[in-house]
Amino acid sequence: MNEAAQHAVGPLNEAMDVHGSAMLDYLNGERDAAVIMHRDDGFTYPPILAERWFYEGGFPIIDTKALSLCKGAVLNIGASSGSHSLFLEEQGLRVVSLDASPRAVEVMRHRMVKDPVVGDLDSLQGPFDSILLLCGIGVTGTIDGVRRFLERTKGHLSPGGVIITDCTHPRADSLEASQRYCDLQAAQGRYEGERTLRFEYKGVFGPWFRWLTIAPEALEVHAKDLGLECNTVYSELGRSLCVLSHINEARP
Repeated sequence: MNEAAQHAVGPLNEAMDVHGSAMLDYLNGERDAAVIMHRDDGFTYPPILAERWFYEGGFPIIDTKALSLCKGAVLNIGASSGSHSLFLEEQGLRVVSLDASPRAVEVMRHRMVKDPVVGDLDSLQGPFDSILLLCGIGVTGTIDGVRRFLERTKGHLSPGGVIITDCTHPRADSLEASQRYCDLQAAQGRYEGERTLRFEYKGVFGPWFRWLTIAPEALEVHAKDLGLECNTVYSELGRSLCVLSHINEARP
């Protein structure tokens, strides 16, 4: 087994901006724009086409269900190309669209997303009735990171507000290399879903960043410790949709 190297993690905005560059090029007509994602054990994922984040063929079922749960004032964290935000705005909801990547925010501005913001949660003031993170909670990086994030996020919720996020079980990828990587994380005392990754685009490598792939059962345990109830409302192919709210509050 190859052991994962210890790589220094760089600024998140720079790491995500590699992905943002591909989306911006796609918006400007490069239909084959794609990023390559590398893992710190030397594994390379198949190219990720930027068109994926524009959902021209429609949203996956789990995304559609997540969007249907949004209500009132919405914060979309990791808004990416702004596709989810545009849908919610068309439904008449007020949406703040947050992303770490300045280029992703530029894409959103070109697409006429109403309130795109570069930054992180600490740069915003709530409260919000719905906090949406589709593929976004992974950016917390580690189990400790997700706990810190939930602690901060629940302070931005209005009474009766909800956090809506998707989870992917760390072992949903059946590739032997991925299973070995999970084993290695656990052997080194980390949660098996912690990853160290970096993007490559047009031969340019971004800095390493940490990403968390967390099972809904694990999220439920850590949320409960922080006074949040976590309910899994839909699952398919190892990916689950979870709704978090203050314990004892009504859920949608």
